[in-house]
Formats: sequence, C-alpha cells, structure tokens
Amino acid sequence: MSQREDARELNVAVFRIGLLIANEHLEAKEDLERNMGVTRISLDAERRWWQETPPAVRRLRPLRDSVNWF
Repeated sequence: MSQREDARELNVAVFRIGLLIANEHLEAKEDLERNMGVTRISLDAERRWWQETPPAVRRLRPLRDSVNWF
C-alpha cells in the first residue's frame, strides 16, 4: 500500500504518515512497485493505539514527538 492509502485507512493526512514514520510509530516499507508505505503490522498497531489510548494522551503525542527532535 502507498502512504496515501495508509493515510486513508488511518483517516489522517498524508504528511501525518511521514511524521509517524519519522517518530518511529510506523515502520516504512517499499512495495514491489516501489511505492513507499508502511507495514501492515505497524499500521494495525497504530490503529489499535488510537482506539485504546485516552484522548488526553493522544493530544499530547504531537508535542512529545516534537520534543524528541531536539
């Protein structure tokens, strides 16, 4: 699957997929057609995280991820 399809499946913008990969929440993978996407396992884990994590914690994740860049 491509990053665009992955984004559609998680209901997020495509750039968010890139951020999730950069912050190691998703594992990047190239398919046979050389499209960059993510592994099914990491996609399912991310979906499960969103379903099981309280909203307050989900809202803090982008802040925590941005701090990790420094």
